[in-house]
Amino acid sequence: MYYGKKIFRVVIITTLVPILSFFSTSYGENPKPVVPFKLPGYYQPLFEKGRTWTYNATCKMQLSIPVDQNEEDFKHEETEKSFTLTCRIEDVKIQKESVASSMKCVKEPEDVKLELGPLHDDCDSFETGIYLATAKGLYFLKTAELPRDESLLESPEPDSVLMPVDPKENSWTKADGPYEDAVRYNITLRSIVLPDNKNIKAWCYRVRSEVGDPSGSELCLGMDLGIVSYDSDGSWATGGRSIKLLLVKTSYSNLR
Repeated sequence: MYYGKKIFRVVIITTLVPILSFFSTSYGENPKPVVPFKLPGYYQPLFEKGRTWTYNATCKMQLSIPVDQNEEDFKHEETEKSFTLTCRIEDVKIQKESVASSMKCVKEPEDVKLELGPLHDDCDSFETGIYLATAKGLYFLKTAELPRDESLLESPEPDSVLMPVDPKENSWTKADGPYEDAVRYNITLRSIVLPDNKNIKAWCYRVRSEVGDPSGSELCLGMDLGIVSYDSDGSWATGGRSIKLLLVKTSYSNLR
């Protein structure tokens, strides 16, 4: 009789171990993604399911309107709106050679819109979508959902890396069709002052195109913070538009 009770107790304890492990994984501290390559701290948060960022955002539009038929004199107008942008990692997919995440962002208020003359803008140009990391670095996929075709997550374009694993300050150019040196790239390490006056170091990736209507963007990543700032601008013959984001806070909420 004693022998049977002993077995019964052992079975109960053995059964509880995976159950307790499940609860510690699901409801414990922020789980770090386990991948077979180095995932640097400055973009690791982009692959933590449930990671949330809150940004102060400003959207601005400028317009030059001709005041005579000869278009020699112009009237300059501009409009600007501030809002809050909240972004969250909704899903993470770990592959053999990569890890991908899906980021979704919501504006507050949701109906932020700029109107200036004939122009309308919803201030939605922030790089939300799919972020991808491999052993080479961080990439951004211009797609709204995680692709079902796993091959798309394994072999991104080799020259499209957003930030290498071990970044160094660098600058280079790339041709755009017949235009030599039309697109300029920079990776720099610089200081960024957040709204709470905290000064942090961030790796920043900037791209600028001079083909057609000039445009550019800059994305900055802080250690253990992920994206700390974003700056995008575009211009055309009669005006331009820009959007700026600056991190207010980041937190983690468990997504089951």
